[in-house]
Amino acid sequence: MTSWRGGGKRASAGVGIGVLLGVAALLVGIHAFLPASLQTRLAFDHDGPTLLSLLTAAYVHVDDAHLFGNLVGYVVVASVTYLLCRQLDRERWFWLTTALLLVALPVLVNLANYLALATWFPWMEPVNRGFSGVVAGFGGFLLVTVVVLVADDYGRPVAVYVTEATLLFLLAEVTLIYTGTLSLLAAGVAVLGLTTAVMGIRLERRRGTVPTERSRRQVTVDALFVASLVALVAVLVYGLFPTTLVVDGRLTNVFAHGVGFLFGAALATGTALLERV
Repeated sequence: MTSWRGGGKRASAGVGIGVLLGVAALLVGIHAFLPASLQTRLAFDHDGPTLLSLLTAAYVHVDDAHLFGNLVGYVVVASVTYLLCRQLDRERWFWLTTALLLVALPVLVNLANYLALATWFPWMEPVNRGFSGVVAGFGGFLLVTVVVLVADDYGRPVAVYVTEATLLFLLAEVTLIYTGTLSLLAAGVAVLGLTTAVMGIRLERRRGTVPTERSRRQVTVDALFVASLVALVAVLVYGLFPTTLVVDGRLTNVFAHGVGFLFGAALATGTALLERV
């Protein structure tokens, strides 16, 4: 799982990373050189929304700190996802999904956010801007890539159990963030996910659906590798769902972050299925 296929790919990896950094440079350029009045028009204003701003709102930011936080999350998560897709020999899948995350996801997130607020909080008329919804989408993409990685090497049943354990772990993490304590519910959810995964994988081994040719050492290395990737997703989730929602008068739109994560995972799953057709 952790070995790279082919020596030639190492040399060309820099091209892909360069393209991803080009997107980061675009965000910096927009923030630094576009007039503030134009950036305001590009933001998605719920009081007077435009079709164009559904997309462009993702590419403008409130201030330097807002931009910097989004850039760090984007560069780290997108780069790791790209390298994993190269390891899987699925670069085409990566770039197709990335194109959708950069173009379609902002529209989907802003539409969902607009409809939710119009339905449940009609008196609110915020102005949305920022790349965090796209960053969340790359988090969802990374999670799907981890699942594909496990499925390729250990089979779909194991991938299903890993997915179930990861989702329950992330749910427990969000519960912990907003309750402030490790409640019995949060701990129980995390333990349930891990226990179910371990028991399920053992059952699949007995059924003979899990490859057995790998040494125990290799399985341990692979498990630690997957755990480190899940930990990266958990760190991203911690940043996307802060305990303090209002900082310096700016509200963190955790709804948009959650929608972005789910849409990102859904788009990555859809493009993965298309790649197999």
